[in-house]
Amino acid sequence: MSSVIAEDSGDYAEQLAKQLRRRLDKAFRPDTTAQGLGSAVPSAGHCAVASVVVHNVLGGELVSAVVGGNSHWFNRVRFGERVFDIDLTADQFGAQPVLIADANELY
Repeated sequence: MSSVIAEDSGDYAEQLAKQLRRRLDKAFRPDTTAQGLGSAVPSAGHCAVASVVVHNVLGGELVSAVVGGNSHWFNRVRFGERVFDIDLTADQFGAQPVLIADANELY
């Protein structure tokens, strides 16, 4: 039974993350990016503010790592018994827009 719950929590986290990203896509603009971090990828330079939005909606922790030589922010959120790292701006590093992994496995 616990593996079903664990699997369901991962699916739920992914659904929520993708829904939040679709909403954030409307707000990613060159004039709202962090200074000096804009690029052809609309989410570039928006990781910190996207992480704050996720935190306000889902709670959890703000997490920072160096990715591609840049400081990068994402979230660590508990769903049921599992804790996930969720990145809604991963596409600025050539990945899929939304990345989700067990805590400490993302970067």
